[in-house]
Amino acid sequence: MHNTTSTMKNIFELRRFGRVLRYSWATQPTLPYIVLVAAIPLMYIYLLRAAAAEYASIFSDEPFLLFTTYFLGCSWLYAGLSFGEFSRFDSASRFLLLPGSVLEKWLAKVLLVYIAFPFIVWATFNLAYLGLGFLSERLVAFRFLAIDWSSKEMDATLFFFSLTLPAAFASGLVWKRFGFLKGVIFIFILVVLLYFIVADSVNRYSYSVPTAALFREITLPFFDLECNGRTSFYIQLFWGLAAYLPALILLGSTYVFMKEKEV
Repeated sequence: MHNTTSTMKNIFELRRFGRVLRYSWATQPTLPYIVLVAAIPLMYIYLLRAAAAEYASIFSDEPFLLFTTYFLGCSWLYAGLSFGEFSRFDSASRFLLLPGSVLEKWLAKVLLVYIAFPFIVWATFNLAYLGLGFLSERLVAFRFLAIDWSSKEMDATLFFFSLTLPAAFASGLVWKRFGFLKGVIFIFILVVLLYFIVADSVNRYSYSVPTAALFREITLPFFDLECNGRTSFYIQLFWGLAAYLPALILLGSTYVFMKEKEV
């Protein structure tokens, strides 16, 4: 019997994963959905005031900035509360005793946090923004342009989303109380440290030193860089070691923490 249970905990079975996913969906946190809906009237008020302003422009970046705040805020909140079961003994016991391997339970959480809920946020904003367009045309005879989802600004949003979400995801698993708040503080510290590391590196190197080009040219990795191939390689290597690798390690650590709780 022990061998059967041990084997089940170390294999992936699609049908059982489906049941785990349905259970995770049924027991997901409700607060992010409340915030998701409650923020819509606030967005309407903000954008309608912007549309009624004397110098309002259809090319304004305010709708996209609002989307970025809405998207990141709701996603971070959901990720930080995604392991809410572990805040109470009874719910933690039900989740840990749920038939399924650790990998299945972890993947179910990852799918909800990284794909399902962000898509819901994006779809909700689009529907709300569509309604705002019709409303603003009738109230102030003005309508913002549709948001370009293929822009570099959207790439920047997804970049910070992918790098900071693991911290919010892990916070609810590592810290039982105020996990989301501690996760936000952790994300803020990471961003500040990264900023000062880059700024200090720029100040430390003289512009006459060839390697200083690396620090002068550091920018978001998907922007076009006007530098030689070697410098571009080092810039990509910088982001790989300073951002992508830590984010992957932090995401992987959530699986390890989860496995430890199963033992």
